[in-house]
Amino acid sequence: MKFIRAQKSCLALAVASVFASGIAQAAIDEIIVTANKREQTLQDIPVSVTVTTGDTISKAAIQDIIDLQSVVPTLRVSQLQSSTNTSFAIRGFGNGSNNEGIEPSVGVFIDGVYRSRAGSSISDLPRLERVEVLSGPQSILFGKNASAGVISIVTPKPSGETGGYIEASIGNIGYKNTKALFESAISEDLSFDVSANMTQRDGYFTNIAGGPAMNERDRWGVRGQVSWTPTDNTEVRIIADYDEIDEVCCGVSNLVNGPTGAVIGLLGGQLVPEQPFAYRIAADIDPFNEVENGGISAQIDVDYGSFVLTSITSQRFSDTFEALDIDFTSAPLTQTSPNDLNVDTFSQEIRLTSTGDGDLSWMIGAFYFDESVDYTSEVMWGPQARNYFDALVAGLGAPGALGAVEAGIGLPAGTFFATGTGAQDSFSQEDQSTSIFGQFDLQLNEQLTLTAGFNYTQAEKEVTVSQVNTNAFAAVPAAFVGALSALQSSLPPVVNLPNAIEGNTTDDSDTTYTLRLAYDINDNVNVYGSYATGFKASSWNLSRDSGPNAADLATLVAAGLTANAPNLTAGSRFADPEESEVYELGLKAVFERGSFNMAIFDQTIKGFQSSIFN
Repeated sequence: MKFIRAQKSCLALAVASVFASGIAQAAIDEIIVTANKREQTLQDIPVSVTVTTGDTISKAAIQDIIDLQSVVPTLRVSQLQSSTNTSFAIRGFGNGSNNEGIEPSVGVFIDGVYRSRAGSSISDLPRLERVEVLSGPQSILFGKNASAGVISIVTPKPSGETGGYIEASIGNIGYKNTKALFESAISEDLSFDVSANMTQRDGYFTNIAGGPAMNERDRWGVRGQVSWTPTDNTEVRIIADYDEIDEVCCGVSNLVNGPTGAVIGLLGGQLVPEQPFAYRIAADIDPFNEVENGGISAQIDVDYGSFVLTSITSQRFSDTFEALDIDFTSAPLTQTSPNDLNVDTFSQEIRLTSTGDGDLSWMIGAFYFDESVDYTSEVMWGPQARNYFDALVAGLGAPGALGAVEAGIGLPAGTFFATGTGAQDSFSQEDQSTSIFGQFDLQLNEQLTLTAGFNYTQAEKEVTVSQVNTNAFAAVPAAFVGALSALQSSLPPVVNLPNAIEGNTTDDSDTTYTLRLAYDINDNVNVYGSYATGFKASSWNLSRDSGPNAADLATLVAAGLTANAPNLTAGSRFADPEESEVYELGLKAVFERGSFNMAIFDQTIKGFQSSIFN
């Protein structure tokens, strides 16, 4: 795996238009959005935002954010070898979830509450009012990790009426889905609703080595909320939710049968033909994904006449326990490799929003976020690992070389790549961030509005990296193994963090801002031009290839602190902050039988944070 920091840019034209009869009527209906954290109509807001209503989501049978990309042109969602290994990209900008230290560049918010990890937002969507996808940096108002965009999910409040529904649907591949809702009012001031959902589907990836079909669906969730208006100017909304995922996922297609395929066959493994769309896999370990998410939030809105005070408090958790067949073969080269991730978050937002009719509209606020991450990962060699590496060495013209090295340094035969040896890694991260923000809209005349906004964020992180490594071959000095040193890159030992040379904290701060001019050509057509910046704090490398930079490595070696890792090479402990900017011109028009929205943008991300396999 490689931990990288790079630069990405994009110059593009995005167009959305709707014409023709029935669909056109839906398009010109007034849609209220809160992309600027105040209610505005979709066509009036000078921001590139795609809105999908709850009705559209229901008719399109959209169940989760992965499905949402089918109706949002700027959104792309990728899912790799586990349910939680999911990444979101807007306008092509976004990062993967291969590394638990890298937070997403696309922020996901549900009813104003930030979901810090992909695994906490992949469950089936609750009953929805709408989903807003905001393109480009949104750090001003959304702050935490919105350097590439935002997915804002809005659910309806309890209606106060007594009623409910039960829906059930079936489909192919054993698909079954059930949804239920009940809502009522306890008094004129107090109403509630309770909902639940369950989805099951058989897998469609066949394991030719036996075992269950992969890529199944098995998930359920419950949600309840209370809406209370204790006074005429105060509204309280409390939401609690819990969901579980327990799935055999995910199948990985074979693209190329490489030169080691013959060795796999000799060890009793099976090979899948190079047919990536045949939905076939050969694995000796059944992967599993167990995910639990839950939390509670409270939003309080108090209307003081000239402004509204809003407070959103949230406490959440997301726990993932998964195991993969990481050698991607049906030969037992590795044992079951479990990963255990526990994330606990607390967030608090307070903001004041003007409600007057004057030429100046404003919003100011503050946001606090606290996250604790604990992550363990294990990879152990399986019963055929030694035979596999012996065969590779023989193929290089040096049969018996591993045994010769063992004898030469006085180790028992079979020590290298022995069953049950490997690496056990443990990581932790504490993340605290605080921000203050403001946005001001000044109406210069009846048609022209100037907007300016800022966000100052400070983020502090503290991490630990600890490993227990029993992979004996990787710990032998390279000088003793000669040409076999290439094999030492498999599960090498690391230097734990913190240590006498390297620190384990980062402290970042940045001010992002936006400037925008919006001009109403007439009641149906408006144009805008904007410039905005985004920011995401430093990301730590929470993976087993976490290593010191070249300067720190030299100091560690000189101090004799690499005795357990004699072949340690320079790497990356963390990536510096990610910064983005976008120049954008947009047009929004509503016609009698449809609408037309267009945006031309030039967007750049500097210090793009990602973790990829070499």
